[in-house]
Amino acid sequence: MNPSKSSDPQAQIRRFPAPADSTFRLLVDQVTDYAIFLLTPEGNVATWNPGAQRIKGYRPEEIVGRHFRTFYSSQAQEAKLPEQELTIAAATGRFEDEGWRVRKDGSTFWANVIITAIRDASGQLVGYGKVTRDLTERKKAEEQLRELSHHLLRMQDEERGRLGRELHDTVGQHLVATKMSLDGLLSEPVFDESPVRPPLALSRNVAASTPHTKFPVTYAFPRTSSLPCSGSFRRA
Repeated sequence: MNPSKSSDPQAQIRRFPAPADSTFRLLVDQVTDYAIFLLTPEGNVATWNPGAQRIKGYRPEEIVGRHFRTFYSSQAQEAKLPEQELTIAAATGRFEDEGWRVRKDGSTFWANVIITAIRDASGQLVGYGKVTRDLTERKKAEEQLRELSHHLLRMQDEERGRLGRELHDTVGQHLVATKMSLDGLLSEPVFDESPVRPPLALSRNVAASTPHTKFPVTYAFPRTSSLPCSGSFRRA
């Protein structure tokens, strides 16, 4: 059966087997942190719990019987992503994904979604179980941490550049003063035949050429690695 096709959604809902365990039904009805509901083989919403209403914004009478593609953006619907997810779940037993989903009011939230294929004793597909968790706050925290990491790296690069320029300018000034002093010494007649003249001349030439050399300072100020981002937050 192609899960993307549907005939009469309400007739499908009436044929859909209701959960037999009342205790399990009570548990699902009291869960508010997760949207837990059932889909028909065609993908229409068959049940709805308070968590689903809180996360997605629909009351049961507003959503039961409608296709679950309602929770996806128009781009995802055009790409047939909801139908593809059901196809994967039917073929492999489950499907899991994280991505943006759409609430009743049009706002979006970052969702962790698990779709599980449900089969009867004969192996016939009777529907899907769908569990959705709102991870928007975690997503925002990861993005903020990533932005902070990039900001700190930019600041570090700027500081390293500033220190490099200051070091270069300071050393250059001292070397220029040293060259001038050596020029003065070498101009004295007493050093004309002195054995120290060659070393003094060499030092003067080094001092003269060094200010024009770029001094790398990255070894003195190593670039730290970026802060951890998504890996720092482990899913509960």
